[in-house]
Amino acid sequence: MVVDSKIWRMLLLGLGLAGMLFLCGCGESPKESGSVPIDGESRVEGGELGDSFVNSLGLKFVRLPDSSVDAFMCVVETRNRDFIAFLKESGRPPTSAAMTHPDHPANFVSWNDAVSFCNWLTNRERAAGRIGSKDRYRLPWDVEWTLAAGGKRYPWGDSWPNLAEIPSLPGYMPKDSSIDFTTKVGTTPANVLGIHDMGGNVAEWTMNWYRKEMNPSEIRLEYERLGSDGGGRKYKVLRGMSWVFFDPLNLLTDYRYINEPHVRGGFYGFRMVFEVYGGKNDIQTYPHPSETWPPKASQGAGLLAARDLYRRECLECHHYFDPASYNEAKWDDWFGRMRGRAKISQAVGDQMTPFIDFVRGK
Repeated sequence: MVVDSKIWRMLLLGLGLAGMLFLCGCGESPKESGSVPIDGESRVEGGELGDSFVNSLGLKFVRLPDSSVDAFMCVVETRNRDFIAFLKESGRPPTSAAMTHPDHPANFVSWNDAVSFCNWLTNRERAAGRIGSKDRYRLPWDVEWTLAAGGKRYPWGDSWPNLAEIPSLPGYMPKDSSIDFTTKVGTTPANVLGIHDMGGNVAEWTMNWYRKEMNPSEIRLEYERLGSDGGGRKYKVLRGMSWVFFDPLNLLTDYRYINEPHVRGGFYGFRMVFEVYGGKNDIQTYPHPSETWPPKASQGAGLLAARDLYRRECLECHHYFDPASYNEAKWDDWFGRMRGRAKISQAVGDQMTPFIDFVRGK
């Protein structure tokens, strides 16, 4: 087939213009292309992300090396002050401990809570025009957390420290070791990527469902529970352990702790990843039945308070406690064991009883 030379010239000109538009990114808004106009010290010429940026909460993020997506890890764990803002906008009261220590990492946070926070912040910054319609905050994937940890046997290096070295380690025991709890984020030395507290402070939720092969055999042999993954859709993975632990096995960088998405614990928290062009929809949560039985406000403030107390106290200590299926003997046995461990006082148990009775249809 013979094509007129004028037509060929027009076709080539059109292809050339299309290539120039592609290379220039014309016709595509900066936000849709992944360029994020962030105010502050990390802003680079043209408003695009460099190797780091600071978000609307004042949290700094650094680019993850060798990541399969354009992802930035927060250099610190999500703080109480950040989580309080989310709770207030969600109509949930913050705890007194969170109010007292605003710069400590948020804890007593379930996987569902952490994901809901990420969805909230994503939608808030999209609405403000700070990020693109497909940019989002989320939890890190397990592989991303591993990248951020720096590749050592322990987050501080490859050898277990002697006692004299413990106070200088990045993010483990609080400086006042008489207080077994969290410490202010970012006060301990950062790793080679500039990321703090990849061990200690709080264990950090990740996006992944747990598969038993994720843990090395030496860990699975030591902890029988980690040898079962419930079919791969029961437990979510936590990394970094927490202030509760300081031993050579639990603080291995490769250690994966596990729990169900609805469980809140005193040493569970999270840090965020910001993903450029990560997706438009909210990330799905997996509520437990106990979270779908909220008593109506008309049933009284006492019942609402009892429900919230149950969630704080019971879900931490007895992860699989389902008040709908427990009979009187099981409840008494569990409550007695928790009292024996000084976990729950008689007064607290009495306060929770209305919710337990409500759930069981009494």
